[in-house]
Amino acid sequence: MKTQIQKTHLVLTLTLTLGAASALAQNMNDLYKLSRFNGSKEVKNTIVITKPGTYDFKNVLHIWNGRNHDCDAGKENGPQILRIEASNVIIKNFAYVGDGKTHGSSGLGDPIHIASCGRGQGNTCGSNGPKNVTLDRIYGHACEDMITIGTPGTKNVAIQNSTLIPVPNRGKWDKTIQINFGTDHKILNNKFIGGLRCVRLKPNTSAQINGNSFSGCKYGVLMSTKDSDIAPMKDGPSTAFLGSNSGGPVRCKDGGSIGSSGKQVCK
Repeated sequence: MKTQIQKTHLVLTLTLTLGAASALAQNMNDLYKLSRFNGSKEVKNTIVITKPGTYDFKNVLHIWNGRNHDCDAGKENGPQILRIEASNVIIKNFAYVGDGKTHGSSGLGDPIHIASCGRGQGNTCGSNGPKNVTLDRIYGHACEDMITIGTPGTKNVAIQNSTLIPVPNRGKWDKTIQINFGTDHKILNNKFIGGLRCVRLKPNTSAQINGNSFSGCKYGVLMSTKDSDIAPMKDGPSTAFLGSNSGGPVRCKDGGSIGSSGKQVCK
């Protein structure tokens, strides 16, 4: 039997196939019907995970009502609803909304950060980022980005079995998962339902990307090697291990041409 989230994805995929991605992205009321969730709760401060362990949020819809920010692409350093600072953490069944409209929510910045501190994008938190972090069955949308891996030294972050929604305004679509730092990450069996750059690999990062549906993504995976833009990021090759993904092309932004399966290096 299909779960409610699986049924939702089926409807979204059919809508995108019919060429109605713009209407889909803006129909937040349908995406966030309370009947899809196990209740709801208001959140006014960032949920910060500072200790190892498993945290099951039970598919309760977390409605952001903290500091208001323009939920929009290009608006950096806004509030986060969830930040994982510790290593050896499993996050399960976390659903949220913070588009500044739906269910009376305020606007978020980058909704979820994997970073060692709350400063900026996490890049100034030192060089020992979280390791062995799993995000399983996340349901949420991007604002600037959706999920950012932001601290140098981060390793083995897995994002899996999740429904990943773009910025509500299609004209502002940008990144969904932003990998700024770290290696050995895993993007597995997720449902992307639109976006400009659905997985973004910056220089000197690596990830296994397998079993994902990139419906409505201009780029399923966009890699780069020469566009380091925040300290201490440095130019260098990015590496993806690709398999069994559907939709959304794979591109190397500023290096040689690459394929869409197996080991691919943007250099």
